[in-house]
Amino acid sequence: MGLYINNLSFSYGKNRILKNISTTFNQGEITVITGPNGSGKSTLVKGIMSLIKIEKGSIYLNNKDIRRYSVEEKSRILGYVSQDIYRDFDFSVYEVVEMGRYPFKKEWNYAKDKKAIDLALNLTDTKVFRDRSINSLSGGELQRVLLARALAGEPKYLILDEPASNLDIAHNIEMMKLLKKLTRELGLTTIIVLHDLNSILHYSDNIIMLNRGKLELQGKTKKLLTPENIKNIYGISSEIVIDKSGRKHILTI
Repeated sequence: MGLYINNLSFSYGKNRILKNISTTFNQGEITVITGPNGSGKSTLVKGIMSLIKIEKGSIYLNNKDIRRYSVEEKSRILGYVSQDIYRDFDFSVYEVVEMGRYPFKKEWNYAKDKKAIDLALNLTDTKVFRDRSINSLSGGELQRVLLARALAGEPKYLILDEPASNLDIAHNIEMMKLLKKLTRELGLTTIIVLHDLNSILHYSDNIIMLNRGKLELQGKTKKLLTPENIKNIYGISSEIVIDKSGRKHILTI
C-alpha cells in the first residue's frame, strides 16, 4: 500500500528535468518537496498526478502502477491543489467545492455528496462564505476553497503545488497549520511543494530535497534541514536560532 516512486526520469525535449528519482511517502505525515527553482519539484508532482507522461521508471499507488488507473479512479484517491488560481468563471464557493465530487458522478447520492461537501467546507472554515462568488474572495480565502474542493473527494492522498505562493505571511501560517491538522486528523498522506524554509521546518515531517533534477537528500525534516545542507543545495549561508519558547528558526545570512 502507499505511494512509491521507482527510478523516475522525465525530460522536456533534450532537457532532463528529473533523473532517477526513487522515494516513498508516509501516511499521516507531511512530506515537503523542495529545492532551487528549476530543480524539478513541480514536474515530480505532475508526474504523480499523471499530468505528464512518465519517460522512465514507475509510480505505484496502493501496489498498482499509476498508469493502470483511470482518471476517475485516481481522482477518488488523489486530491490535488495546483499553484495556479483561475477566476475565469463566476462560480459560487459551494459550486467550486461541489466539483470535488465529480469523480462520483456515476453514483450520485445527494445525501452522501452533500455530507462530503459540507464536511469539506467545515474543515477548511469556508462554510461562512459558501454562497459568495469566488471572484469576491481574497487569495487566502480562495486557497482554502480550492483545498475544500480537493477534500470533498475524500482523498487518501493530498498533493499541493506551492499552496502558499499567493499568500501573505499570516495566511501562509494559517494554511500550513490547517494542512498539518487535516493530515493528522484524517490520516492523509500529504505531499507539498514548498520554498519557505521555516514553514518546512515547522510543519513538515519529511523532506525531499531536489537539485538540478536529482534527489540530493530525503528523510526526517529536523535531521536534514541544517545549515550545511542548505548551503549545499541553495548555495546560501544560514544558522539555526532558538527562541524563548524553544522553537527553532532558520536565519539566512
